[in-house]
Amino acid sequence: MATFPEIIEEFLSRVLLLPLDASREEVNIALANCLHYEQQIRRWFAQHRNHPILTEDPYLGLINIFQVPDAVLRSRPRSDTENMHILTFPDNSYEEFPGSHLLPLQSGLVRPRGNRAIVPSIEAFLNNFHIFSHGALSRLPSWENIVVAGGSVLGCLSPPVNASSSNMELNDLYQSPAYWDSDIDLFIFGLSHQEALQKMENIYNSIQETIPFHTICVRRANTITIYTTWPVRPIQIIMRLYMSPSEILAGFDIDCSCCLFDGQSVYVNPRALAALICQSNLIDISRRSPSYEVRFVKYSERGFEVHYPELNRHNIAYQKLYDIDLQEYPQGLSFLIVGEMEHKRPHYYNNLSQWKGRVPKARRLYAPENIGTANLKELIFSNNYEYIRIPHRPGVNSRIIEKWVKRFDERANSKYNLVNLNRNLHRHAAFAGTMAECLENFCMNCPSPQSAEEEALVTAEPMYIRGPARFIESDPGRQMIGSFNPITIDNWTEGAYRS
Repeated sequence: MATFPEIIEEFLSRVLLLPLDASREEVNIALANCLHYEQQIRRWFAQHRNHPILTEDPYLGLINIFQVPDAVLRSRPRSDTENMHILTFPDNSYEEFPGSHLLPLQSGLVRPRGNRAIVPSIEAFLNNFHIFSHGALSRLPSWENIVVAGGSVLGCLSPPVNASSSNMELNDLYQSPAYWDSDIDLFIFGLSHQEALQKMENIYNSIQETIPFHTICVRRANTITIYTTWPVRPIQIIMRLYMSPSEILAGFDIDCSCCLFDGQSVYVNPRALAALICQSNLIDISRRSPSYEVRFVKYSERGFEVHYPELNRHNIAYQKLYDIDLQEYPQGLSFLIVGEMEHKRPHYYNNLSQWKGRVPKARRLYAPENIGTANLKELIFSNNYEYIRIPHRPGVNSRIIEKWVKRFDERANSKYNLVNLNRNLHRHAAFAGTMAECLENFCMNCPSPQSAEEEALVTAEPMYIRGPARFIESDPGRQMIGSFNPITIDNWTEGAYRS
């Protein structure tokens, strides 16, 4: 049986032989063995964490992208005329949609065929990362046991549309709406609980020494985020201990985001490399997270379509999904179809507000865009205290965030708040303070559960934080055998097609 490094070499060799006008389906054929092996690795991480293959190589299945032959890294975007589906509307206007792709890119985001799919060198990446992060991580005492991964790395790896972009133009790009909500995600691996806590303190201290602004941490259920002031980007530490960089990317849902930077090199997995050269992400329902479809839309704004080979354009329930009076966003495939129409015709739907994820509207809480000048009393517009969203916008700084989070917490736990009637337990959706304060027991008056009912309530409310910070023991956001009831393609396509 071939090893994963051998399978990756075979994949690169097969891509090298493909013509520049190769279809995404041809790239998928070359990628198939890599996907199969990665699925096996996911099973081992989920069920056999001591498997020797996992412990021998922390970068198992990953590719140092700046060591890939240049000919492999050439763009092979979808052809404009590839299997187009024409849809005529009642006013005799029409739209064209690709047969097996969703959220087709605007022409300005499509790289010319044959152009390089990533920046030319590690030096160019490091320059981009310094601009993107405003140097916030430049004084880290050590990158050992931490990596940055996800959209921030992808953004710095992707070549700008204007190849001769100056640093000022790059900064403008990174501050554009497509990157407004892109945090810098830090992941910790290979450390014990106590070692990881010390690592987080070191990261926080180094950022304080680097950035000449007041700094605050915000603790949520699964993250602790370090905020300074706009335009310095929030740095989010994921509260989960990983075995290796390989495990980190094995759990990512969207192909193009499977990129990481370890302080010296940039690594991707094979599906990320395929996404980069084809500018499209594959749908894999086994990776579906609560924000899966929303993240596809987000990355479409950064230059990546969605490839779904099983898509049947002829049988889509257009009458229902293209109803201009549609009241709310559907889920699954239907969400992408509606989002696609919104991209094509931004004012097509009369009643749909801007999408804000799959959290129901009545359960959303977030700071408004003008948080810097907003009356804090007006920030709470619902009696559900589960979700907090802090925008990365001009006028937002750490002192405002600290004040808002504390006021939010006071309101959520006020004895005069009707939602707390007959409730003993506190509702802490977030806490703002220093890193040390966030890691410790931040609420000295937090009641402990006193009955079986309250114990069950604590289990049923994982969005609230209590006691000292704890790292996630499992990864509920990713579906794998033995984790939880998996969703099927039939579930995911429900409502998208005519009966």
